[in-house]
This record gives sequence, structure tokens and C-alpha cells, in this order.
Amino acid sequence: EAAPGTEEAVALRDEFEALLRTEIERAMDMGIFRRNDSRLTTRMLLSWVNYIPRWHKHGTGLSAEQVCDNFLNISLHGLLLGPGDREAQPPGSG
Repeated sequence: EAAPGTEEAVALRDEFEALLRTEIERAMDMGIFRRNDSRLTTRMLLSWVNYIPRWHKHGTGLSAEQVCDNFLNISLHGLLLGPGDREAQPPGSG
């Protein structure tokens, strides 16, 4: 048997995932995001966000804001440099 509140938590999770997917699809339609599978893109972003607490320990290394800035930089700009791109220092590294 599921723990109390599990059904409600799952429903809220699904609602949030649907809202995020809708916004990702909107950004794709507007030409802001590259066209990719919106379901996979949504789940990738949610998975990465869910692991941020594992990557960040208060008082060590990067601040929570720096971890988020790096996460967003990778998520929005990817890993590969394009033609004419110049490699820059990641947020919080200097």
C-alpha cells in the first residue's frame, strides 16, 4: 500500500511535468529552443534538477547559485562549442 499523500504527490509531479513540457514546446515553436523530443527534454531537465542537491553541499566548493548557473549554462548552451564560439570560464570558476 502506498504511503499517505503519495497519490497527491504523484498528481502534482505529473502536473508540473506537463506544465514544463508545454513551456518547452512553446519555446521550440518560437524558435528559442532547438527542436527535440519535448518529453525527453522535459525529463532530462527534471532529472538534472533533482540531482542538484547531490552535487552541492553547503559551505564547500561552489555556492548553490554557482551550481545553478553552471547547470543552466550547460542546459541552455550545451557542451559543444560552435563555429566562432570562444571558450569562457564557467560561472563561479574565477
